[in-house]
Amino acid sequence: MKLSLSGLTALVLLSACSVGTNANTELVSLDQAIRMASGGVTSDEAARGVRRANAFQGRQYRIGMLHARRLRTFLLYLPPQFATGGALPLVFNFHGAGGNSQQQSDMTLLRDKARREGFILVEPDGTPIRPLLLRRLGWNAGTCCGSPASRQIDDVGFVKKILSGFSSAHVNRSRVHGVGFSNGGMFTHRLGCELSDEFASIAVVAAVVADQEPGSSAKAYACNVKRSVPVLLINGEKDNCIPFAGGQASCLGSSHNLLSVEDALAFGRTTTIAVLTSLPLSR
Repeated sequence: MKLSLSGLTALVLLSACSVGTNANTELVSLDQAIRMASGGVTSDEAARGVRRANAFQGRQYRIGMLHARRLRTFLLYLPPQFATGGALPLVFNFHGAGGNSQQQSDMTLLRDKARREGFILVEPDGTPIRPLLLRRLGWNAGTCCGSPASRQIDDVGFVKKILSGFSSAHVNRSRVHGVGFSNGGMFTHRLGCELSDEFASIAVVAAVVADQEPGSSAKAYACNVKRSVPVLLINGEKDNCIPFAGGQASCLGSSHNLLSVEDALAFGRTTTIAVLTSLPLSR
């Protein structure tokens, strides 16, 4: 990846000031990370079956790439199984509004799961939810949230570009999954619609579909799925930020009019197999 001097300056500022990154995490390109984890084997060589002896034990990298004239970053965890050859599953993990990849990583601990189960973990950073609030990031999920939505940031294209950086020798493209929290969950819904041919399943926590305002027929994006995508929704009945019944929600200093969880269940599907509305706190 080639970056201009101004791009490198922005890269340093972003990594140091905006996303709360671990100071020990080196900023590299996706191809550099893959090559280091593969013992120097390039993506093209891996596609031809080239392998080299490697004592790789798994590592997290912070990746920088340019997309739509913006510098974008994400955390990438490659498990020990990456170096042994064979295409692995890949899981995207999206943070909520006001968060970032490092916070989401620390909160969900999916990296530990990725190491045990042998899947690649990608935890991307959104863009500032308000101008100059560089440490509070969000996603363009349609009608929510903040600047990413109002400025129509191409987050879907960003995800597609990340996927395009992996060869079929590294990623099993039939086993790409997405999980997201809050605004990140809303964005995961959108990916299930617009990239249904890329995602095998999605899981959404504390979020609903944000393709339109309740009572409005105007759509922020179209859900023209190319294939059915299994969806897991996890929502709380006492969540004030994402009301179970929908309507006005006020959090992170802004107000949103959201669809209900029931309407989210009806979104882009023809049948519902089962709906679990509550969980016991104890057995």
